[in-house]
Amino acid sequence: MVGVPGSNCRNEGWVGSRQFVAKRGGGNWSTESAEGDEAACATHRFGTAVKLGGDDHEPLLDRVFFFNNSLLTRSPLFRGSPGPPITSYNNAVTFIGCGPNGDGSCKQEIDCPEEALWTEDRRALFADCFPLRGKDGRPIAHRMRYNSYHRLLDAKAAEIDRQEGKGPVRFVGSIPSGMATAAEIEKTFAIEPDSPLAHGGCQLQYLNGDLICTGTGAVLGAVLPGGQRFDFELPFRYPFMQVLNQAKAGP
Repeated sequence: MVGVPGSNCRNEGWVGSRQFVAKRGGGNWSTESAEGDEAACATHRFGTAVKLGGDDHEPLLDRVFFFNNSLLTRSPLFRGSPGPPITSYNNAVTFIGCGPNGDGSCKQEIDCPEEALWTEDRRALFADCFPLRGKDGRPIAHRMRYNSYHRLLDAKAAEIDRQEGKGPVRFVGSIPSGMATAAEIEKTFAIEPDSPLAHGGCQLQYLNGDLICTGTGAVLGAVLPGGQRFDFELPFRYPFMQVLNQAKAGP
């Protein structure tokens, strides 16, 4: 997430395309074809790690789990409204944004100025179009703890993320443009056994459909000190590691 989203996009690729309209329990393809601004690449270049949204002003999901990610990003972590509560634990993030007036490679594209959350230096978006209260006026029950950001969050963002993760730690590598190999990515996010990321997180447990964060001493981010990827036993047994290993092996 270090390049400008849609750098290779061409407007003609959008003309006549149709949007998939997600709804609770499924969705369908719109019958309307894109034209005008909706068929322009610039409309689709905001970029985000987790894109949120809803159906009839209601979130599509009850809650989103976002944990043990290693990110070097010019884009915000969350963008979109309405959105469900976010559970965010044990993430290690280096923001490389350069503010709303910076160079195109790191410029921060803001869609909702009133609902944008920033780093303290106002150079990187933490989240955009990210309401802190629901339509009933009550605070949305976000749970964010033990995350390590190399930049402090502003006061508004710090209200929901307590930044208990040890750090800050900055990923000093760089990801090449285009499709990076698994080896290049692992090199960027590798950590040493004595790194604060190696033991600065909380212990996670998947219990009764919820993600519980208790105790301390767990790894922050997606890569263990030995180079292996973080793995987490989930009851629905999605083969995360099998998919990653197949991608690493190549065709």
